[in-house]
Amino acid sequence: MIRSLLRALALCCLLPLAGCWESPLPEGVVATVNGEAIHIRTVQAYMDGNSPGLGTRNQPPDTNQLRRDYGEALSDIIIQTLAMQDLQRRGIRGVEERARDLEEEIRDDYGPGEFDSYLAEESLDPAEWRRLLRGFVALQMLEEVVLEPELRVSRDEVLAYYREHEAAFRLPERYRVCLASSASKEALQQWRDAFAADRTPAVGKDVSTRCTEIPVRELTPPWNKDVPSLKPGESTRPRPDENGGFVSMGLMARLAAETPPPAAVYALIEREVRRQKRSPVFEDWLEDALGHSRIAVSPLLREEVLRQSVSPGDTVETAKEEKR
Repeated sequence: MIRSLLRALALCCLLPLAGCWESPLPEGVVATVNGEAIHIRTVQAYMDGNSPGLGTRNQPPDTNQLRRDYGEALSDIIIQTLAMQDLQRRGIRGVEERARDLEEEIRDDYGPGEFDSYLAEESLDPAEWRRLLRGFVALQMLEEVVLEPELRVSRDEVLAYYREHEAAFRLPERYRVCLASSASKEALQQWRDAFAADRTPAVGKDVSTRCTEIPVRELTPPWNKDVPSLKPGESTRPRPDENGGFVSMGLMARLAAETPPPAAVYALIEREVRRQKRSPVFEDWLEDALGHSRIAVSPLLREEVLRQSVSPGDTVETAKEEKR
């Protein structure tokens, strides 16, 4: 999909009638999309966010590879900018709100102050990071709100996909288990007693519990020796863990291998078929957006942007550039 998107971008920049234009760019600006500037610092933030440790290599990076990386990053940002502008023209709102919610979710995965430390360690400007986050959200919303409603997935298509990939939906023999941990051996024993009483994921005082289904073959030592001998409702004896506490695993149920019927995975298949259909629709949208846009790319990166879209053996006539 990326190659198709970049090929469309190359078409725009190579054909003068498609909407691209030549004009000197202000210092620090590497491209403009319908008059909206994209700064080199934004491209750098994109690269830093996707390539941790980029600036801490033991040897100088290859100059040509860096230019290719910058060209690819700039291509992605141009596409995100077009998506944002399209949503604005359509009067579709919510990008800012969704971006803020997503940032909160990301921050929740870190401890207090840890995310800001991460940005500082990666030399990421918070303002530029948020700009890129909004671009990501805009592209996501464009697909969900504008493109996907136009896609239709029939029942026959879902069933055909199921028949073709039926083996992929087969569930292996598995255990439904609960892993309980506690700093107190006594508290963990109380959890075991409660678990045995009703075979449910009991919640004990000062005990942390996580329940899941796991294929029999994926059970790791020492559980792969202990759990097979358990009956539903039984649990392993408390054993020390690496944190100085104790852990126990309880068996809720043994589940035989099975293949769920189409109705049980219908929504999953429908989503996948729609995703496959979305790619050509997205490419059509991008070609149309580029054809109605005015885009300028700095001579420093223009060839790198175009090179992303050219496969070996392709022949491309480069438009004449004005001397600067």
